[in-house]
Formats: sequence, C-alpha cells, structure tokens
Amino acid sequence: MNRNAQKRILDLITEKSQIKPHDLKNILGISTVSIHKHLKKLLDAKKIIRHGKPPLVFYTLNTSVGSETLETIETGKIAQPDQQVINQNFIYFTPEGEFFSGVPAFIHWVQHTGQKTHLEFLAREFVQIRQKADQFFDPNHAFIKALFKLRQTFPETFLDELFYQDFYSLPKFGRTILGHKVLHAKQSQNLPLIQELATFCRPTILNIIGHYHVNYIGWIPHSIPRKIPFLKAFKEFLKLDYPAINIVKAYAGEIPIAQKSLSKLEERIENAQKTFFINNPPQQVDNLLLLDDALGSGATLNEVARKIRHLINPKKIYGYVICGSYKGFEVIREV
Repeated sequence: MNRNAQKRILDLITEKSQIKPHDLKNILGISTVSIHKHLKKLLDAKKIIRHGKPPLVFYTLNTSVGSETLETIETGKIAQPDQQVINQNFIYFTPEGEFFSGVPAFIHWVQHTGQKTHLEFLAREFVQIRQKADQFFDPNHAFIKALFKLRQTFPETFLDELFYQDFYSLPKFGRTILGHKVLHAKQSQNLPLIQELATFCRPTILNIIGHYHVNYIGWIPHSIPRKIPFLKAFKEFLKLDYPAINIVKAYAGEIPIAQKSLSKLEERIENAQKTFFINNPPQQVDNLLLLDDALGSGATLNEVARKIRHLINPKKIYGYVICGSYKGFEVIREV
C-alpha cells in the first residue's frame, strides 16, 4: 500500500508538475499524517523537492534523481588534499535557495555553471586561489590587514589600519563562506545566521581591541532601513562592553541612497561626505575602532574617519569589516 501510495503521489506530481499536501489528501482520500509520511519518504529518497514553508508548501519532482550517486562518482575525481580545502572553504546556494557545503557544494556549482568536464582542474584552481588569499592573513592574528588598499584608492586616508575578517569573494569562484553568510543574513534578516556570524567574529574583534588598545567603538549605520538591521543585531549578539561614538545617517533629500547602488567612486565619496554625521561627539577618544559589515571601495569608512579626525582627533582610528574586496591584493602580492 505504501509503495502504491508513493507511486501515485509521484504520478500526480508528474501530471500536475506541482502539488500541495492538501490536494494529495483530497485526491487520495487518506489522512494528512499518512500523506506527510509518504512525502517524507520520497524526500529522503531524493525523488521530490519541497518548496516553501507551511502553510504554503509545494512539491515537485526532483529532476536530478541520482544526484547523490553522481556526487559520489564526481567526488572521487578530486584529489584528497583538495577535498579537504574545499570542505573547509566552499558553500553554494542554488538559484532555488538550496544550501550545500564542502565538496557537494563545489560539484553543484560546477554543474550549475556548465563546467562539469573541468571539475578536477577547477578544484585544483580553487584550492590555489584560496591558499593564495590565505597568505594575506596576519600570521599572528585571524585577520587581513588591508590599509594599503585604501591608500591605492584615495589620495588621503584617515584610518591607521583596516582589518578584514575575510575576503567577500574570490576571483572566478565568487563569494567566500563569510561573503555568502553576510549577504544572506542581510537579505533574509535571519537572526540565527547573524548570531552565528557574531559568534565567529567576536574573538577577532576582541583581539583587535586588546592588541591595539581600543577604548571606543563606532558602528557604521546602514543606508537603507530594514525591519531587522544587520549591524544592529550583530552588535547585540557581539555584546561589546565599550563606549560608542554615535554615527548617524541624515539626508538632504527624502530618498535614502545605498552606497552599493552608486557605481562611481566619486559618487560614493560624496554620499559618505554628505550623509554621515557624528551625533554628540565625545570630548576625548584615544583609540577608536569603526565596525561595518562589508567593504567595497572603502569610501564610507574613510570619510567617516575623516569627519571623526576633524571633530575629535583620536590618537588612532582603526576599521574592521566582516568581509572586504579582494581587488588589488593579488597585484600587490606579486609586486
């Protein structure tokens, strides 16, 4: 009976292309509990895919049936040392929102990008690029020093040092694990994922605070209001017990403009100059750490640091981002 019911469910999904549990219950005339038991078995067997969350859930056929066996075969083509690096450094979100990590994620990425025949070469190339990127980490600390990147871009810089937790993306292979998690935590406003990021980043931030004798911190505010602002939640999960400079956004116009929406560096600088302000600046700050989620051009951090230098003039101003642009690093390393 079970197999017959499951075959009937598969036939119905094939016929209709999509189906809801409620529709199956009405057509098959069996209980809701039984329907979900059969669906679970079909999901476990990778014969169907679930889309959505209750109360709106649809089921479709898994058109890549046998993918588990295929993954096993493809995995064997990747050298074992390369598998270890990939397992530690690669995640992939499919266009449908499915999440994979490690070697299965890499295989899915290769298949989705139409590069299956180059799997071995790509695996080796990814490992080489990731290992090259890892060379930029400070040998004594779990961060990347990136001040030279700002100095390449701006004629005058106002930070004394800039730290990345990691790069946002790598050449050819796209976002790093942290890059993916920051992006999806911001877009989905996912509190557990933000908490996971805070837990991961907290030791590095405390290390910077202690090593560089930071006594004040400052949070870069978001340009676009959200129901759950990423940095506000990140700040709460970090639980940093330090006084903070109050950095705010104020617009001359009525429409907030996000930095990432501006393609020209000059526009980003102008946006930062004219929209970031220091509310009730403290009288004296020795060493300040500015924190942001991600860095593209660096215009925001540099301009906020410039304003703070003018108003307060701390001894040192440091910047920290969870992830920052890799552009420029590969050139500097080779020179």
